[in-house]
Amino acid sequence: MKTQRLIPLIAWLAASVALLPVIARAQYINIRVSAKFILSPTGVRPTGVWTNMDHWRTAIDIANAGNARHGRGFRYLYPTFDGDVSGYGQYYNLEDGEELPFEYSIRTNTAQSHWRADALNVYVVNNNLGTVAQPACAGWASNPEDVLSSSAPYNTMRGRIVVFCVNMQPTAGPFGIMAHEFGHHQSLIHTWANDRVADTRVDADPTVCEQPGVPDPCACKFNQTIALGQSQGWTAAEFRLMTNNIMSYHCDVDSDFELTEGQLDRWADMTRMFLSTECTGRTLFVQFGSTAPAPDGYSLNHVPGGGPFPTVFAGVVAASGAGGDIVVLRPGSYNEQFSITKPVTLRATRSGWATIGK
Repeated sequence: MKTQRLIPLIAWLAASVALLPVIARAQYINIRVSAKFILSPTGVRPTGVWTNMDHWRTAIDIANAGNARHGRGFRYLYPTFDGDVSGYGQYYNLEDGEELPFEYSIRTNTAQSHWRADALNVYVVNNNLGTVAQPACAGWASNPEDVLSSSAPYNTMRGRIVVFCVNMQPTAGPFGIMAHEFGHHQSLIHTWANDRVADTRVDADPTVCEQPGVPDPCACKFNQTIALGQSQGWTAAEFRLMTNNIMSYHCDVDSDFELTEGQLDRWADMTRMFLSTECTGRTLFVQFGSTAPAPDGYSLNHVPGGGPFPTVFAGVVAASGAGGDIVVLRPGSYNEQFSITKPVTLRATRSGWATIGK
């Protein structure tokens, strides 16, 4: 499988498209990150690894290394620490079932909670998703595509926060956990569930391997996936995509985590649709031969008639004149000649070559 990155794509463009000098500098879609700490009822900040800026930097560097490998141009910025949150002491140890009232209160009291509409908001608590008797230390994120709940008052808002336990360091990936939870924030779903992505196999449920009495949870998860894949005839590439997928619970998916092309498309679409204020740009898709009657640059027809633009020219025209947008070209030979007079980055996918001109 050939992969065409930005530099060879620009080399093709130079032969048939007039480029301004600024075009040769690849743009990124930067995602702003804002971190806050929930204080205890007595005003104490939680203490642990996620109060250490070096830990944040390492985790974001790993997430961005994966983003760079995937070639779509997304990049997390190092967080700004926007304050301690007082008055939320009841959530210092966030228990199962408290996620919805916690987010609703955060989002409806932004001055007190320091919630920002222009950033990915991370709240660090002492414990997360356990009980009083059995506290847990995990991550959690709500999905921006879905309303928090079908019941009032939670049916008035979509998910927009991430929660970290202050000492969250799971054996599955002490740094990759950030990419996993941030992936949920970008609307990605666990690989053993209905993840709304066509090219992702449905993995075996890993939670059965995390029950008391399982001697080696990592081996249990891996062996389950191997057995399922063999029964369904998965290819070697599919095995790798599933056992290294950052949205799985497989172990050791830090520095080499994977996402499928469909997951990357979903990330781009949902970010543009629901999280645009957190980012510095949008992703617009072009597909050779697209027959969408009312193309809007999304990878799929999320609205009737929508879908990818049929030509590179149409994608470039739709890009912002102020810069920041990325036009993703699906495989094909685009026999077009035109001048680009705005700052825009063209990228290809890992699915195959995209060429422009003869």
